[in-house]
Amino acid sequence: REALRWVQKYVGAFGGDPTKVTLWGESAGAISTSLHMIANNGDVGGLFRAAFMQSGSPIPVGPLENAQKYYDALVSATGCSSAADTLECLRQVPYSTLKAAVNKSPGIFAYQSLSLAWLPREDGVFLTENPQQLVLDGKVANIPFITGDCDDEGTLFSLSNLNVTNNAQLGTYITTAFLPGQATKDAISQIENLYPDDITQGSPFDTGILNAVTPEFKRLAAFIGDGVFQAPRRFFLQQRAAKQPTWAF
Repeated sequence: REALRWVQKYVGAFGGDPTKVTLWGESAGAISTSLHMIANNGDVGGLFRAAFMQSGSPIPVGPLENAQKYYDALVSATGCSSAADTLECLRQVPYSTLKAAVNKSPGIFAYQSLSLAWLPREDGVFLTENPQQLVLDGKVANIPFITGDCDDEGTLFSLSNLNVTNNAQLGTYITTAFLPGQATKDAISQIENLYPDDITQGSPFDTGILNAVTPEFKRLAAFIGDGVFQAPRRFFLQQRAAKQPTWAF
């Protein structure tokens, strides 16, 4: 938001028009763009008039408490565990120490894939609720937007869990690594039905028996691609297409 305020203040000096700012992002940037549309209950404060999202939509980010274990690990890795104020301690540690500690956090190519460690969370202020609930409540900036995904969004993020090679391991992976504490047995059964154990139906799509790195790779890639990219985008469009100018690809 501060960067957007800077643009509003100075874009005229570069020949720009502060009334015609479009917020654009790709992947994590697209998710960020979408969250700016629902932040502050959809009030953009005049900072941008349109949005363009490539491979990213409002995703369920969960409450602040979901990130506690990552914060605790960061505090421990920086030697701040014994500090009376751990946050203030983190502010004082050398950059190299903090960077090394952050680099130990699971990233997009960690075993848990896109079950991300560091992402925006429901804080009751910037994001007052779960993003999907904010969309359902109509707390979305009423601005034109474009949103789209690629067919096979999940393939790249399914290369770090190649030890998942059968149906039982798939269910275990989802319940313990990808959606820990969130996926019920009934949900796993539904996922298994919706994403059959058939490599010809997985992602990369329309490639038959090709690209089956493991027996479950294409199945898991389809699930992750839908869960993180396609489903949130379709949900966003279903809720907003009749209420504001939208384009999709």
